[in-house]
Amino acid sequence: MTPLSITLRSADDGIFRIDVAGKISKDGWPPNRDPLVSRFGPDVYAATVLMNLQSAQYIDSTGVEWLLFCHSRCEQAGGRLVVHSPNPMTDQLLRMMRMDLTLNLAANEQDALKLAGESSNEHAGDR
Repeated sequence: MTPLSITLRSADDGIFRIDVAGKISKDGWPPNRDPLVSRFGPDVYAATVLMNLQSAQYIDSTGVEWLLFCHSRCEQAGGRLVVHSPNPMTDQLLRMMRMDLTLNLAANEQDALKLAGESSNEHAGDR
């Protein structure tokens, strides 16, 4: 199985569009290292991150834990994580684990952009 791969598709207007492929599991990266920070720096969590899981082949509980960690770090830093385009198996796992109640999940990138825009408007009203 292919190890975790994170690719930046674009970073425009404070929105990081990243593609995650391969195996989403903590055994796919070095211990005590955050793959997003390693790849994009600590300021990534202050941005809107649209994480495309279309090419993710596998996710286990440690991969879900990492998604929750990323979600929490984004919220703390004033950013937003929107996970989108999961393959059917990944989508089923995330919903079975009730991650749809915690994570910002979208069926595709267009829905993810709408969800990210809605959250930006909500945060703007809080200020």
